[in-house]
Amino acid sequence: MSAKEATPISINKTPHIVIVAPDNGRITDLLAELADRVSARLTLVDTIYDARMAIKALNPEIVIADHRLEDGYGMDLVPRDGAKHYQVILLKETLEMDRVLLALRLGVADIFVHPIDGDLVVDAVERLCKRERVRRRDVLRQSRLRGLSSKLIKDRRVLRQRVDLICNDIVHAYRHLAEKVVDSPDWTPPVEEERPTRERY
Repeated sequence: MSAKEATPISINKTPHIVIVAPDNGRITDLLAELADRVSARLTLVDTIYDARMAIKALNPEIVIADHRLEDGYGMDLVPRDGAKHYQVILLKETLEMDRVLLALRLGVADIFVHPIDGDLVVDAVERLCKRERVRRRDVLRQSRLRGLSSKLIKDRRVLRQRVDLICNDIVHAYRHLAEKVVDSPDWTPPVEEERPTRERY
């Protein structure tokens, strides 16, 4: 992404949550909980393909995905590069510790097992939204510090150039004045006075 295409960072941006799951009663209840308690924009899709399109278009902060979907697995949506900054919450049918540990190692932020406790999911979403606000604040602060540092370096360079120009002008002016004085018909070189010699007795 070029500098012209970069999206301005806002600390108070309303979070966007993409839910990737079949549209059934359990997900409807979860959507209702999220809509009631979290100030966020919600998007529901039911395939990995649609989820990737939504992530690309919406740049969400959080993705809540079923572990097993029609065309893949929820873990396939975990970002694998540093350019993407969204968190993944995984919804599983069963609790298998080896798979849970694998998911956490891959970068899944949290895991919940069906039947889902909506309150716990909402608590996790609020925690992740707070973490994202802190991250945005830090990124914005670093960006401002870099901009200030760059401006200071530029101003110092300009000031040094101006001082050099002034010094050069003074040197040239002094040289020109000295040349005019030497060329003047009224100018005579100074004569050194002879030092008195002390007589010896």
